[in-house]
Amino acid sequence: MIAISNDDPDAPEDVAAVKSFLTRQGAHFDNLIYNGKTELVEEFNVPGGLPFYELYDRQGKLRYTFSADPDAEHKIADAETRVKELLEE
Repeated sequence: MIAISNDDPDAPEDVAAVKSFLTRQGAHFDNLIYNGKTELVEEFNVPGGLPFYELYDRQGKLRYTFSADPDAEHKIADAETRVKELLEE
């Protein structure tokens, strides 16, 4: 698992806020802070804006995408259920 933060990597207060948030959440995975050279949503083809999640199976196949977009096929609230499904496969 990785996370991509849409914060300014050159702003110490942004970096500190990201680290603090991840620590409070008990996140033990890589977090990348986006460099902001181009629009994050466009660069990573994120439909509907942030937050946005992609869920891959054990073979590395993209199985689900979850978006904040109200018209998205898979809602962010369903992510935990889908993770459990894939873990049972």
